Amino acid sequence: MADALKLSSSNKKKPSEFTFQELDQQLLDLNDLMEKSNLSTADRTDLFKPILERIPKNKTAAPLFTYMFICFSLLLFGYIKWESLYWHITALTRIALVKILPYWDWRYLKNDVCLISKFDPLLPQGVEEFDCNLCENLKDFQDLSLIKGEVDISDLIRQCVQLEIPVVINNQIDHWLKESPQELFDQLLEKPQFAHSIPCNLHTNIHNSKLGEPTILDLYEKTELFHQFFIHFQNCDSAAMKVFRNFTAKPSVVPEELSPVSYNWLIWNNRYDGARYKKLNLIERHIVIGQIMGKSRLRLTPRNNCQDQCPALEGDLKNGDLMVVTSLWDVEYLPSNKDEKGGHNMAAVLELKTGLL
Repeated sequence: MADALKLSSSNKKKPSEFTFQELDQQLLDLNDLMEKSNLSTADRTDLFKPILERIPKNKTAAPLFTYMFICFSLLLFGYIKWESLYWHITALTRIALVKILPYWDWRYLKNDVCLISKFDPLLPQGVEEFDCNLCENLKDFQDLSLIKGEVDISDLIRQCVQLEIPVVINNQIDHWLKESPQELFDQLLEKPQFAHSIPCNLHTNIHNSKLGEPTILDLYEKTELFHQFFIHFQNCDSAAMKVFRNFTAKPSVVPEELSPVSYNWLIWNNRYDGARYKKLNLIERHIVIGQIMGKSRLRLTPRNNCQDQCPALEGDLKNGDLMVVTSLWDVEYLPSNKDEKGGHNMAAVLELKTGLL
């Protein structure tokens, strides 16, 4: 140990005169001397304890590692569950947007190429403009089944949609039709992802919204307790939407440009004698409505700048009928108390995510 002290005293230098190589060499020499002196590990620790206590400790390393681990875990979970997360985020965003519709009709932004349009003080701001010349003379839905001769129905639908004309076609949704609600729901409720999903945009007289959010199975069980009811809802959960889409696949007569199906809805009422039309808060530009059983009384109301220029259209959608309508029109239906197929009237609504037409 005396030799070690002699070594350190013989090489006294100012701290600024030392190089890393010299410091490294002296530490190695000191280690060799301690080994020759047979110093134990404990003795060496005690010898350097005053120096070690003066070295500042890195207090941020452990928390930083923890934060990095949590972030990595969240990213990994998000990557694995991306589709499910994406659909839940989309559904929550859609619900929020629907809630603010009564205060601000933002739907004109959805189909705009640019969200920030050129300011024109002569035009009302924040409202989608429609060409009212296309609807001012309409009196009824365009029933394509009345057209005689050999025609391409898909092409006719395409032309009518481009002109914002609501069209009705029959005998094109045979794969949707069911004899009774029980037949349809027996197949739907076999899938847990549908039975236990929570629908959104729910409107009904058989559930109090203050009691929380019911599952589709809960709602179906309540329909068996009431003889008069109406109900419509949207499938926001992606898994439930896919199950329902298997039973209401897009009809082949609908042009290929009108795809894919973004959201789907169910409308169902039984002997409900209501005086008020029920509005569907639809968002996509193109809508397909198919009557699964019974009939639906529909009212199409022109939107925005065409409200005072074009008349509202009313008519019945009968069993097996299919309607294609554009965003020029707000869609409403009137629950019926007519005794058809046991009083049940049921329709499905498909929102088509497209901007090609």
